[in-house]
Amino acid sequence: MSHLIILPSESANDSGWVSRMASHYGSYFDTIYTQTYSHWEKGKDQIDLQVEEAKLTEHLATIPPGAMIIVFAKYAGAILAILSGQAGVLPAQHCFLFGPTFDWANREVFSGSFSVVEGFSLPTTIFHSFHDHVSSHLISKKTADEHMPKVLFITTTGHKFSYDDYNFYSIYIERTFAELHLTKPAIAT
Repeated sequence: MSHLIILPSESANDSGWVSRMASHYGSYFDTIYTQTYSHWEKGKDQIDLQVEEAKLTEHLATIPPGAMIIVFAKYAGAILAILSGQAGVLPAQHCFLFGPTFDWANREVFSGSFSVVEGFSLPTTIFHSFHDHVSSHLISKKTADEHMPKVLFITTTGHKFSYDDYNFYSIYIERTFAELHLTKPAIAT
């Protein structure tokens, strides 16, 4: 069984990105789960990563042991994936993180200590736009280089924070899928 988990950004307005990711890569998977954050449901501004990790843990309990799990996560969703991976909650075969908000996490989650990301061991690719005005490319690159040396960090040149450059991402994503023997199902003729 192959399972895709999509962890969107902290804004409920990002549902379009979720749909586009599922549209581009969903055919590789038997099942897809998109997390809907509690703060959206309650009309609050701030994501509570402890609540979201508990919700993700509940979902993962429904996945059969041995399932191949791939994660696509954007902004605060990327921080959730990292925290869940470090806690041993998320047994992903690969995480693709888009614009992780390390600048926000340093202030709101890590309290100035990146020890929570030290030695992050899940196979991970980070895509971060050099021109992202929501999440600092410089801080993300520095954090990955200094604290997550096994992570592949790829700088993208897009001027938008939508993270919709699928032709560029597919070079890396589809190569990883092939290495994991994750293929699209054959089309019946």
